[in-house]
Amino acid sequence: MKKADVVSILEEQLRLANLTIESLRIQISTLQDTISGLNATIREKDRKLDEVHASIQSLEAALCLGKEDLEKQKRINRGLAKITENKSEKQPAAPPSPINLKERGNNKAKRNMHAGMEVQEHDLYPTESELNAAGAKEMAVRDSIRYEFIPSKFIKHIYHQHIFISGDSIVRAKLPMAPLQNSSFDGSFIAGIMELRYMYSMSVERITAYFNDHGFDITKATMNGLLTKTATLLENLYKCMRQEVLGDSYLGCDETYMKVKIPEATDSGKKIKKGYIWVVIARNSNLVYYFYEDGSRSKKVILNLLKEYEGNIQSDGFAPYRKLGGESYPKITRFPCLQHIKRKFMDIEGETDADLIISLINDLYHNDHLHKVGEDGWTEAKNEKWRKKYAPPILKQLSREVKRILGREDLDPQGTLYKAAVYLNNELPDVKNIFKNGFADLDNNLVERYNRYISLSRRNSLFYGSHDGAAKGALLYSLACSCRMNGINFFEYITDVLNQRLSIPDGSTPDAYKHLLPNQWKKGKVS
Repeated sequence: MKKADVVSILEEQLRLANLTIESLRIQISTLQDTISGLNATIREKDRKLDEVHASIQSLEAALCLGKEDLEKQKRINRGLAKITENKSEKQPAAPPSPINLKERGNNKAKRNMHAGMEVQEHDLYPTESELNAAGAKEMAVRDSIRYEFIPSKFIKHIYHQHIFISGDSIVRAKLPMAPLQNSSFDGSFIAGIMELRYMYSMSVERITAYFNDHGFDITKATMNGLLTKTATLLENLYKCMRQEVLGDSYLGCDETYMKVKIPEATDSGKKIKKGYIWVVIARNSNLVYYFYEDGSRSKKVILNLLKEYEGNIQSDGFAPYRKLGGESYPKITRFPCLQHIKRKFMDIEGETDADLIISLINDLYHNDHLHKVGEDGWTEAKNEKWRKKYAPPILKQLSREVKRILGREDLDPQGTLYKAAVYLNNELPDVKNIFKNGFADLDNNLVERYNRYISLSRRNSLFYGSHDGAAKGALLYSLACSCRMNGINFFEYITDVLNQRLSIPDGSTPDAYKHLLPNQWKKGKVS
């Protein structure tokens, strides 16, 4: 075959191959266009599904808002029903409202929809250039949420009192009543300071800086003056709380300290000393009563308070408390705190005898936690019967072991184990009182938790300026912590109480303030 013929054949085959390649390119391009069209269709369907889903969420949110008041009342009714059925000292926390939550895709986690908030709505539209076509039609609305935080807001109200001559008399419009005489500060302003000071443990210096940073120029002296005057206004309410607390059949007691500035220097040359604040919690009526008597930790302070008390008291093993329930106080039954006892042995955990005592105390807790009064039909009567069944053998062994420990010849009288065993041995007779009823707690932890608010203040503030200042602080802490115990918004409570107090005549007895106690307060309106 000639060379020219071979070249001609190869050129023809190359031409046919190029045609085939071009044909394949056209087919690939067609397939790509088809795929692109399918992807666009899928994206459009996804978008429409998102819009439908958003519309459903918007409708759900609107429905939630509509049902909010009804659901809130239902929750209140359920809570009241539990209070009447539950004889224990604590009310179980209400379950979170289902209307505020919606399911999310990440493992069915819940998102709080904040149904009770102030709502501002905004309509957003595409620009004309974005629409890119005349006669565009709206097909759906998709809702998105953003939360805005506005720091403290101060409003200056100027009241123009219009004065008229009516016959022979002059008539002027009445100003809204103010909590403090000759003061420009509304109850809400004072409540704002008190909330930051006594609920969030901010020092007065920090609150002053916070207010100044947000546009209200005020001095520390002015703030202290407002707190002092407010405490004076609330003294009768405080006395009423004292009466109510001492009328409760089950009290928890403890004491803690704050630093206080005094006029004369101590032996160390400082004018700062520890001043003790006492706390008594009414376990049934949910009131937290702090009191302060010149910083004294003397037994006379607590014994004078409780000298005519009849009921049950829980405390640690501080010597004055151990007198309660004795011959001098026959109408008082005392319950110790098992956690205080256990803690002393925890300090030497790993020592064989210490571990044995810890194990026995844990057995008491384990058995007691098998049931809870108010749940699954478990009553105080059933709890008492259960305690009288499981506790005696454990208590008997505790008594036997502590006597054995104290009888050890090798026991160091100055050692931690000896001191812990003596503490347990002293408390053991009263420990048995806990298990003779169905209502007492095994420890005093509730009181310990509320003493933390004093501890937080101790860390954030240097000291109280005087004994009188510490006493007024105890008053205001009593109201703040009682509000917390009753699940009340302290800011709303103080604002309202300062207003309601104006309707109570001067010279009224403390009983006239009973309806303003945190455990009985209902928001009112004073004209």
